[in-house]
Amino acid sequence: CSKCTGTQELVRSATMGVRGLHTFVEHRLPPRSLLVTLDALAAECGAADTVVVDGMALIRRVYPQHLDWLGGGQFQAMWQNVADFVRAFARARLRLVVFFDGGVDDAKLDEWLKRRRDELGKCRRAAEAIERGEVPGRPLWSPPLHISRWVGGAFADNGCAVFYTAGEADREMAQYCRDTPSCGALLGKDSDFFVLPVARYLPLDSLDLRASVPRVTVYRRADVLDALQLDEPLLPLLASLVGNDFVPTDVLDAFHRALVGPDRHASGQPLILAVAAHLRSAAASTGWCGG
Repeated sequence: CSKCTGTQELVRSATMGVRGLHTFVEHRLPPRSLLVTLDALAAECGAADTVVVDGMALIRRVYPQHLDWLGGGQFQAMWQNVADFVRAFARARLRLVVFFDGGVDDAKLDEWLKRRRDELGKCRRAAEAIERGEVPGRPLWSPPLHISRWVGGAFADNGCAVFYTAGEADREMAQYCRDTPSCGALLGKDSDFFVLPVARYLPLDSLDLRASVPRVTVYRRADVLDALQLDEPLLPLLASLVGNDFVPTDVLDAFHRALVGPDRHASGQPLILAVAAHLRSAAASTGWCGG
């Protein structure tokens, strides 16, 4: 099913990022305690009034599953969803800059291929259902072909700067946040953003634009560092030693078992705490503080 294959290459899985880190941070920093209105976020950011948006994570929000996905697509409805999204931030005097993936990094190719094989199976089942005269079930849903281009065009129509990166957009978004003084926050759906140099990370799933006053959870960099009890230069090492899309967990199994013990499951909060403690100890013993 060429339609499904081309589309699913563009929709990023929600499981991406550092294994277990999002759950760990949520446990240490309960999301409801960090909810703020968009107006309050704008006031906190001040002159840094730009929010960088992970466009790939946003696709399912602006093109939800109830829209047509078998007969070509409902692009007017999608365009209106994007316009409403941009308007909500504009009312709070926040500007949006939207990034989309342009490809996949070589280091993530094995993981990417595994996900594509899983999705091709769904595509085959959808095609078989259509051949039988049945409507494919929602678990087989796929947005229209080249959806990132159409969504990006809708954001551009609504006055937003839109970028398509050469590879995956995570690093480009983080670099933009680091190098652009007007950037105050990043809206996305990937625990990598707890590790990358982002002043404020806004989880997309926490964004509520239907509330009487739109609001979102704000994870501030200093709070995340405090929850992990790590200095900022150690965050990339934490991500690598816990495991992520670049470093598969099977490569780290022996190291993880040595840290948490053979009788404990080496994942989630126990593993993250153990790796963080190991990094603090190693940094202290060598006098290393980054750089």
